[in-house]
Amino acid sequence: MSTHRTLLSILKTVEYSQTLSDVANRLFISQPYISKLLKETEQEYHVTLVTRAKPIELTDAGMTMINGLQAIVDEENQLSESLLAHVNQGNQPIHVAVTDPFLSDIVTDGLSRYYAAHPNQPINIKLLNDISLGNQIDTQNIDILVGKRLLDAHFKHIHVPDRELCLFSSSHCDGYDPDRLYQPFQYESFKALNTHSYIGFTGYDAFQRYVNQSFKKEDVNLTTAITVPTAADALRAVDTISGSTTVTTLYTAEKVFPDHDFNLMPLPANVLSLASTINYRDTTDDAIVNVAQYLRQLLSFQDNSMMV
Repeated sequence: MSTHRTLLSILKTVEYSQTLSDVANRLFISQPYISKLLKETEQEYHVTLVTRAKPIELTDAGMTMINGLQAIVDEENQLSESLLAHVNQGNQPIHVAVTDPFLSDIVTDGLSRYYAAHPNQPINIKLLNDISLGNQIDTQNIDILVGKRLLDAHFKHIHVPDRELCLFSSSHCDGYDPDRLYQPFQYESFKALNTHSYIGFTGYDAFQRYVNQSFKKEDVNLTTAITVPTAADALRAVDTISGSTTVTTLYTAEKVFPDHDFNLMPLPANVLSLASTINYRDTTDDAIVNVAQYLRQLLSFQDNSMMV
């Protein structure tokens, strides 16, 4: 303990002690050391801090000394906390949230590689759907949000290129062609969805309404068979449920079926497309800005299935 902190403790203890020996016993400091420190300080400032007669008491100078020493200690503590926060800044996790059901895998894969290259920067990733979002996104614990554009002055924005969405056909579906990955878009085949079941995403009501309305404009009325938690789960369901389909991206389909035993029918942008935004906190924290820029490169230069 520094000398001025020790002196502050001594003077504060005098207020409820009878003698300097009492002070020594309470602070586990030798009484001769206390007497020596008081005497040296009093000689330095030409004042008396403590009356020595029993019961000992603080003088006005002693009270002034307490206030001054406390101010010094408070400043030291604040400085120490500030420096410690600066040292540990790189160790604070960056909180990334994703509202786009087709980007969670890409963001997770990409940030896993980012962490491998920057192991001193922890990252927390969570998926938000309509249920967890409620009426408004609580941005207090979010540094970066990928998907829905935030109308929040505390966040900056990076536009992500619109992604090409596709209808998914498993290898069990009629018309599956093992020699090709993509089936050309044909309105006749598209309108055949009126006789198919659709696999939706649980909790993504806003996205599902957009799909329903977009398809309805093309005279396609979807019949939802079941809803599942993720886009990957939807593909697995289509592979199980005969005569069903779902909306997906090439990246998601390749993750679930790495052998490419599926077909995709790309949907024209005027039928269905999905725009997303990288929202990142307006901050001087370079770590957050660096991750946001990394995500921009990741989502802008992903495979061709990312862009219309």
